[in-house]
Amino acid sequence: MALEAAHAKALDQAKAEGAKKCAELEASLATAEAARAAAETAAQAAAEESVAQAKETARARAAELDEAMRESAQLSQLLAEERAARATAEAASEAAAASCTEATAARAEASAAAEVARVRAEAATEA
Repeated sequence: MALEAAHAKALDQAKAEGAKKCAELEASLATAEAARAAAETAAQAAAEESVAQAKETARARAAELDEAMRESAQLSQLLAEERAARATAEAASEAAAASCTEATAARAEASAAAEVARVRAEAATEA
């Protein structure tokens, strides 16, 4: 009987220690669950912050690209205007050269006509 009592006592003691260990493990599990939840929350917040920063960076780069495209369009327009002005100047230069050529030809004709008139006048005075 003493052996049974000792056995029952040891069994009760083992049950009590097992219950204590179980309670400790449950508390540890709850702590781990809370830590996991806190880590998930922190990871989510970090991801949201990272996404917000990426969006802000993308917006800034898009604004820079828009500005560069506007500047490029302005430069293209200025280049087209310069080319048109150059073409106009070349056409004016060619027209002036043609006008000079015509003027030179007209001078030569006038000079020839004057020479013919002088020769006729001399011939008429001699006759």
